[in-house]
Amino acid sequence: MDESLTNSVLANRYRIVGEVGRGRSAAVYKGIDITTGHSVAVKVLEDKVQPAGKALLRFQREAKTASSLDHPNIAKVRDSGIFHDRFPFVVMDYVNGMLLGTRVRVDGRLSLQNGLPILLQICDGMAYAHEHGVIHRDLRPDNIFLVARSNEPELVKIVDFGVAKNLNETDQTRLTAEGEVLGAPEFMSPEEITCSNELDGRADIYSMGCLMFNVLSGQLPFSGNNKLEVMANQLRSEPKDISDPSCGRHLPPGVQLIIKKALNKNPADRHQSMHELKELLQGYVK
Repeated sequence: MDESLTNSVLANRYRIVGEVGRGRSAAVYKGIDITTGHSVAVKVLEDKVQPAGKALLRFQREAKTASSLDHPNIAKVRDSGIFHDRFPFVVMDYVNGMLLGTRVRVDGRLSLQNGLPILLQICDGMAYAHEHGVIHRDLRPDNIFLVARSNEPELVKIVDFGVAKNLNETDQTRLTAEGEVLGAPEFMSPEEITCSNELDGRADIYSMGCLMFNVLSGQLPFSGNNKLEVMANQLRSEPKDISDPSCGRHLPPGVQLIIKKALNKNPADRHQSMHELKELLQGYVK
């Protein structure tokens, strides 16, 4: 973005306070809804508007898809528009918390006791999304916010539906160029990597398997020297052994099996729904 939007007022309603983050194609600002006084997050597309640009179309699709979802574990999209005919934006709930990915990088693996309440909430949010025809396609610890609560486990907020697929959307125009990787390869399902037309919620279950592996072991099930190598390993290699002493040996054998099943290459061999996955994890809550 070639100029800061700090102190600007978007749609005569959202005053931009300052930038709080930046991704591959958008900047995220903290703002104030001047009609309510509530804090909001405003995601603004980096590029100038191009009527047929794929980045813009993806951005608009994200706004439409995410705004259709209303669940306690999904960050709510409240509004969208274009500022000064140049900057498309979406307005979301402001989430004041820590990314799950940051927690793992700073503190290392989470204990089962601390990790399960987080994993169960992710299952809840994603089960709701799947029931409404939405596949996230970029489910990973860096898209999960943890919000502190008094005398309760942290509240999960799933964010960034920028590459989500809405099965109810009539226009399924492909918005990813050949060779373009929009998700994180370490958490992508084989069918996402091969751009399968048969993509369904089980792709998110595979990503959830990668996420569970990472959160509960502090490691990644697949790695490589670059994105292409990681994707090749996702397609052809077996994941790191979760039962290895340096990995997840501390986990109950049943939890290890749940993670292994989620990481099956064939979607038919995985858990068939987030509800099924949650029910299995629920059995280890003390």
